[in-house]
Amino acid sequence: MVITKIIIIPIIVGIIAQLLKLLLEARKGEFNLRDLTMYGGMPSGHAAFVVSISTMVALEEGMKSVLFAVTAFFSIVIIRDSIGFRQILGLQSRAINKLSSKLFLKEEKLPFIRERLGHTWSEVIIGALVGIILTLLINYLFFS
Repeated sequence: MVITKIIIIPIIVGIIAQLLKLLLEARKGEFNLRDLTMYGGMPSGHAAFVVSISTMVALEEGMKSVLFAVTAFFSIVIIRDSIGFRQILGLQSRAINKLSSKLFLKEEKLPFIRERLGHTWSEVIIGALVGIILTLLINYLFFS
């Protein structure tokens, strides 16, 4: 039962975070079902998912466990990557798109490269809070 909820709850949290992202985009009039699988946006689904895993391990194994340390470091690496590395990729994509539009004729132009790849700090913080709150709530409501 413990293994099951350590796997199931973060998956549910990740899905809910992605659905929240869709709802927020819809409120802005930018609803696109493809955003379910895309990177970037509010809240960070990556942060919600990995923080949910760490929260579940903390609940089940304790914060002094080796497994919690591993999941916490794993979460930090994933979150750092979503803020830093993928932000840089987004900037590079934007530059390539600008160059492509200036250098090539319309029929020769390179295909548009998605520019929103990374997260801002606020998207990650909100994602992490969503991860913690939903994990605690789901665990309490369905597994206590």
